[in-house]
Amino acid sequence: MSLEKNKVYNLDAITGLRLLADESVDTIITSPPYYGLRDYDKAKTIFGGDPDCAHDWIEADHQTCSKCGAWLGQLGLEPDVSGYISHLIMIFSEAWRVLKPTGSLWVVIGDSYSGSGIGTNDYRTPASRSINKSSKPHPKVSVTQRLKSVKAKSLILIPHRFALAMSEAGWIVRNEIIWHKPNCMPESVRDRFTRDFEHIFFFTKSRRYYFEQILEPLTPGGYDRVKTFVKNGERFDPTRHKLDPTGRAQSAMKILSANAEKLFNLPYRNKRAVWKVAPGSYSKIHFAVFPEALVEPMIRATCPRAICPQCGLAWRRVYRQTERERRGLKDNDKRNNVKRGDGRQGISEWSTLDSETFLYESYDEVCDCGVATHPGLVVDPFMGSGTTAAVALKLGRDFIGFDVNPDYVKIADERIEKVRHGLQLGLNLING
Repeated sequence: MSLEKNKVYNLDAITGLRLLADESVDTIITSPPYYGLRDYDKAKTIFGGDPDCAHDWIEADHQTCSKCGAWLGQLGLEPDVSGYISHLIMIFSEAWRVLKPTGSLWVVIGDSYSGSGIGTNDYRTPASRSINKSSKPHPKVSVTQRLKSVKAKSLILIPHRFALAMSEAGWIVRNEIIWHKPNCMPESVRDRFTRDFEHIFFFTKSRRYYFEQILEPLTPGGYDRVKTFVKNGERFDPTRHKLDPTGRAQSAMKILSANAEKLFNLPYRNKRAVWKVAPGSYSKIHFAVFPEALVEPMIRATCPRAICPQCGLAWRRVYRQTERERRGLKDNDKRNNVKRGDGRQGISEWSTLDSETFLYESYDEVCDCGVATHPGLVVDPFMGSGTTAAVALKLGRDFIGFDVNPDYVKIADERIEKVRHGLQLGLNLING
């Protein structure tokens, strides 16, 4: 079965990924159901066993085949955390197969407390009720309340267990990113601190992979340090500044000395690994949805905008400087870093603090094949409300999505159609 691009399919993650060709995907971005936090109904998946077996299911909270040992149930409602991690590894083993050697995998995953049956924010619909906090009392006792392997009230450390299991399965863990949520959901607790972050893991298959550096403005304090460094004519002095005793790493002062002039004229830096992004919203969903601002840097960094179908090489983004007149900037803008434009056409402008120089990004051809390019492909096996698809379309990439719940597929389709309509209106305005 050949899957059409830019479409969401009503399939579970494993079944959907199995329909994709080997090494055909550039980036996978997803957030699987969190352990013990939601009962999604309509969302049962078969894990393990023999795919050709005429299953004979033994009824329980989940079902087990008496013939082949397959497990039928909801991902995230396994009776033990080891089963949940095992099922995630099964899913992402298919992700490994379909990713290109240069591909990347991004997984947003939350933690749970042992002994708790109360869900927090997730990314689906009002039907995704907290197990013990619905409009009507839920008849089930949550899996975290029945959990015996972790003491009650303890964090289960799901993200850490998952990352270690993925590493053991052969994945390279390139980054642990902290998604800091400044307006997080409140928690009714008094004997610990409120959690206002979740984990994002950035995985690759190989040491060499497609990645485009993402830049962000220097902080005002950081720029002041650079400004002082340059104006005072400071230089790295090995007699005064710390050195790495092994000689294998440069000290912070040595790096600053080598880059101070560049930073003074173009105050930007490599994007940091703590991302402050408020949970998004979507009119069809009452829970906090996967915010677009969280997905955008993932796609920009690891999914090519243009790929040559003949040689397979991706066009590379480059940053260039230009001098231009500043127009429409307020006095406050001139004292701070200013980003203009959203870069959806490949252009982002960065103004400097003390000059009229701008940094902008564009794309260069990397081959002489002379054939029309195609965009990179983003896949989300747990599409939910359709955020990954919406951002992919806005950034000019292709997508394929899967979700086991038909209600979520319908919501995603409606959202995607609105994005397509908006993009078409924009083109019509540009073309007159």
